Amino acid sequence: MKKSRLIILGMVLIFLGAAGFLFILNEKLAGYVISNMLSNTLKITGGTTFNETLLNSVEFSEIKEVIVREGKKKSIDLNIENIGDNSLNNCKLIPKKLESWMYSSQTHSIQSGEKVIFSFDVDVPEETEQGDYLTELELNCKEGSFLREFTINVINGFEAIEIKEIKEKNKILNVSYIFNNKDFIGESVLVEIWIENSDNVEIKRVVDMFPINKDKLIERSVLINLKEQPAGIYIIYFAISSDLNDYLKKSFVVEESLTTGNAIFKVAKGKGIPYIIFLIIIGLGVFFIFKSYRESLQKEHEIEHP
Repeated sequence: MKKSRLIILGMVLIFLGAAGFLFILNEKLAGYVISNMLSNTLKITGGTTFNETLLNSVEFSEIKEVIVREGKKKSIDLNIENIGDNSLNNCKLIPKKLESWMYSSQTHSIQSGEKVIFSFDVDVPEETEQGDYLTELELNCKEGSFLREFTINVINGFEAIEIKEIKEKNKILNVSYIFNNKDFIGESVLVEIWIENSDNVEIKRVVDMFPINKDKLIERSVLINLKEQPAGIYIIYFAISSDLNDYLKKSFVVEESLTTGNAIFKVAKGKGIPYIIFLIIIGLGVFFIFKSYRESLQKEHEIEHP
């Protein structure tokens, strides 16, 4: 068998073995790895779209999820840097989805290496249904354009609580919210926070108790352990303990942890034999590549010492 064929066979076996191993270990993990491999190969950053003419010329500051109450307006500042070698002229922000919700009147020219702050307003119409709305914002310049995707989370219901941020890492949920105590009397308040899964079954409930001080806006942060829960979509609710029917809710996603060694070496019951098979396939791939390398060395030795 020729050297090139051995190398190709070895690489194919390694790829198939690794792919099979990952899919048996965790389908979501495999999809995550493959997706990241493709993203790195295509040099596309998260939150952007394909075929952008200014892809290597501009850098956006992160647009976190924009949370707006229905019927309200919020102003967002977006830091844009020209990382290319040429100036960008007559640049403006243009909404490409939910056009009636967003507006920006600014026009800037951005020199190479310069950072410029663009501001735009998000104005959610009244009676908009609560939920997440995916939208796109285009930076349109004379030299080309660039799209950034982000999510507008529309909320309604209980107005004393404003969700600031919900972060999930390794199945630990970090919940930040702002409580407005202007209409409350007393020394303390109880806020109940509970979580339901996609089947509307409650899986976690915590009570956040804190004193009411003189400041109207009180920022709170709560950690919730979700390590016993599978990956998926969940809904989190906020309400005052004295009136649980008047609540604020928001959906979020729990992902599988990709950072612990247990995610790789923990073999589930019934999967040991498939693991071994795919490891053997990977080993065969390495063997064929090594064999090709050895045959190449032998031929070189025979030529040098006939």
